Amino acid sequence: MTNLRKIWRFLEENVAEMAAGAGVEDLARYAVPPENSSLMERLVWSLADYKPQYAPPIGRWWEQLYPVLEECDAARLCARYPDPADGPALYAALGDIGKTRQDGSPAKQACWRRLTDGIVSGAHMLQNGGAEQIRALAAEDPQDADALRALFPRIAAVYAPVRGMGFTLACNYLKDCGCVYLSKPDERVTAFHTLLTGQKAAPEDIVCDMFTWAREIGVTPYRLDRWVYLLYSGNFFDDDRRCPGREAAFKAWYTAQDKEGT
Repeated sequence: MTNLRKIWRFLEENVAEMAAGAGVEDLARYAVPPENSSLMERLVWSLADYKPQYAPPIGRWWEQLYPVLEECDAARLCARYPDPADGPALYAALGDIGKTRQDGSPAKQACWRRLTDGIVSGAHMLQNGGAEQIRALAAEDPQDADALRALFPRIAAVYAPVRGMGFTLACNYLKDCGCVYLSKPDERVTAFHTLLTGQKAAPEDIVCDMFTWAREIGVTPYRLDRWVYLLYSGNFFDDDRRCPGREAAFKAWYTAQDKEGT
């Protein structure tokens, strides 16, 4: 594998160039979890990230749902939808919000149903001990990959009650809740990992490797994950700015470096 610090320099330099070209002035805020948002609001963001291409093609599109979502207040959502399986009632309550921009295909409507199922069951998770579990996980500071892997059962306990949420989405959610030792093993991070290792791996193994690599580089796994995402996607979502990603450029650079054995 090419020297990890050289890889990190490539990521840093290229993401900085992309940000400048896109007119992003505060790149540092992408390196840390979001502030001034509730655990419920972050849950909505993560669930909405499942199939973003099925959502209205605007910036922070999910905010138009907030009035129907009791302003992302878990207690109020549970009061309105007292059964964790009340997702269909929330789906009906959405009415035409957002869905008017869809083409009505079964796949797209299924994603909206998945989203509302996850929101209601997720609110109940938070109200039934999940919030405390998440805060305890955010306070953890694993020192190696084995210690990180030992946390996976506790992570599973958080996402198991949330309909439509598996390990990958849970990692995305929890890292934004302060678990900066996690990365999200989505398609971009998986492609990055496959390029560096030359083989496909399970999501849990990818998260552990990203943790190990980040510690060797000297950054948080959260930041390494985020810079891979920005490099590959060109999507500076907090600024609603986009530019072409540089995945192909990174792959070409890495392949050349790897052949040289550097």
